[in-house]
Amino acid sequence: MVKHDLKNKPSNPESAIRHNRRIIILITMVALLTLFLVRTGISQDYITGRFIPDSLKKVVLIQPTGEDSCGLPEMTLIPDTSELYRTVMRNINNSFIHEFLDLYFIAQVYLKNNNKADAIEPAYLALTQNQGGFAKSGFLIKQGKNHILKEKTPYVDIVTGQATSSPGRLMSLTQLYPHEMGHVIYRMLSPEDTAANNTRSTDIHFFSIMTDYSTAFNEGFAEHLENVARLFEKNDSIRTGIFADINRIGKASPRSIDGFEHDFKYPFRLGYYKASMINWYQKFEDYKRYALAMNGDIRFKNAELKLRSTEDQLSYRNSGVRLNRNESRNLVQMLSTEGAVCAFFTHLSASTLREQYLDLDFYGPFLYDSAIVTLSPNELFSPLQNQFIKYFYVLHHFVTFNNSLRSQLTDFIEGYMQTFPTEADTVKKIFKEVLGIEYTDQLPPPVWLLIRDHSHRILIYDLFDAITVPVYTFDLNAGQAGDLQTINGVSRKDAENIIAYREANGFFTGLDELNDIPGLPAETSGKIISAAFDKDYFEALFSDFEVKLSIGTLVKKLSQYFLLRAFSWFILISGIVYFTLIKREKQGFKRTAIFFVRLLLLWILFMTAGLATVVFSQQAHLIIIFFSVFLSLLTLFIYRKRKAHRFRSLIAIGAMGLVILVSVI
Repeated sequence: MVKHDLKNKPSNPESAIRHNRRIIILITMVALLTLFLVRTGISQDYITGRFIPDSLKKVVLIQPTGEDSCGLPEMTLIPDTSELYRTVMRNINNSFIHEFLDLYFIAQVYLKNNNKADAIEPAYLALTQNQGGFAKSGFLIKQGKNHILKEKTPYVDIVTGQATSSPGRLMSLTQLYPHEMGHVIYRMLSPEDTAANNTRSTDIHFFSIMTDYSTAFNEGFAEHLENVARLFEKNDSIRTGIFADINRIGKASPRSIDGFEHDFKYPFRLGYYKASMINWYQKFEDYKRYALAMNGDIRFKNAELKLRSTEDQLSYRNSGVRLNRNESRNLVQMLSTEGAVCAFFTHLSASTLREQYLDLDFYGPFLYDSAIVTLSPNELFSPLQNQFIKYFYVLHHFVTFNNSLRSQLTDFIEGYMQTFPTEADTVKKIFKEVLGIEYTDQLPPPVWLLIRDHSHRILIYDLFDAITVPVYTFDLNAGQAGDLQTINGVSRKDAENIIAYREANGFFTGLDELNDIPGLPAETSGKIISAAFDKDYFEALFSDFEVKLSIGTLVKKLSQYFLLRAFSWFILISGIVYFTLIKREKQGFKRTAIFFVRLLLLWILFMTAGLATVVFSQQAHLIIIFFSVFLSLLTLFIYRKRKAHRFRSLIAIGAMGLVILVSVI
């Protein structure tokens, strides 16, 4: 007899049907789950950029040897076994930079697919010891006795200390590197210019300063990537540290700004805040790049002071330490200010447009492997990548790096709205909400002026003429009263009259329109018209002019300024003490000389204390008061039996303490 295994056998046909149905459902669920996991895995791979082979996605760390060859800097590879390599790569791989670099490779894929690039290059990062933070191109890699020529390959130059320092700081490598790579990507994508260079501004760019359209767009686009890095940073430790820095600098800056303004208003001060500007201003500049871009306050004009020196007026205004919230920038001023460009792009990149994907065909040129086109766009690219792919397309087709008949931002917006018409209304809305004016592509022709024989400081930090050029330039439609006053013979009243006429009647289309301004003397309009921009003169001048941004030169100049003022005050205080006290006592030369040596040492002590409180303390005035009181009490104790010495010393301490106190508030 055959034995049957009845253990799992259904007892009747209905049970068998139910049993088979369960098996089919289970198999189907497993198959669907497997398919889901496979597709999810693939999707995540592509979203993180793995649609580009890892063999192509490399970050190569290099450092200069200090030698040049064929006009290019010589570099060596930093060994991947070194501590320097491990530290920098850790900062890159554990921060937003890792995600951002995918955009660099996507841009290269796009150019290669369009036959605009022969190969996909690694991201080269040069670690230097001197001044860094620049996007450059062209270098040689030294390997033994051989050289690998990278004649047109872009790279970013960053100071080693900044690349290895804590990533959780404002403007650390996590934000500086995306900024500089923004320059690289924009330059790669921009179509060939019809002009080598169209820059006309004599000012080195800063967030709040007006330069020219091309500079403002180039820097503003790069600066907005700093904000993208902050907003989309996924490392909580880095993100927390960055925003803690922003809050701290925002709270500390008003004291430095007040002191800086007082140094301009009250010339008898020692000028501590002017002299220490190089210490505190860059932090404030980095703070503004986030704060004024996010809240849109960059739309307001920089505040001005009416000062005797025209250059001091320009220096204070260009620093942008205060805003004139009663006056908004006009359209030309907005498009000439990198901060406005940065603010627009910051809000555009953070907008819901990131979630609006296009038809799959649009993304074809951005794919390294066309075999994966069966996936949907949102499976291929993250929302942030999606938005930047749109940027890449527009930059490549509509925006030239230097030469534009309008402005680069206008070219970008027009190209964006033309390419993505369903997003046009949102783009215009963001422009108005952030910058406070309606978007229009109707711009006046540039009306640039060139003022010869006017010594102009090209750097905001430079308040003491360390780096100057013998000309000053500005666009009449962007200029303000202070700019016009650089023309010899143009008064403040006439300058304000010209600006008021422009604001009431619209932009100038030519210099001849100055003759139509009521009340403007013909002599004044003639002087302005004669200052029309001379392109040949400007280019010839700067072809032989090499800007050397040496921190040492700046420090030397500000030290000379500070020491001269300190010496003048010492002579004044010494003279008061001598003629009111010592001369009557008829002391001998030796005793008098010893007293003045002690007086000088005391003055050096006071000056050092004042500088230290300005740099390191939020309560400088209270510390100086306490310091003066302490020295007075010490004097009373030391000279308790020598009335004349006690009186002289107290007078000197009081005078010195008062000078320092007035200089730190």
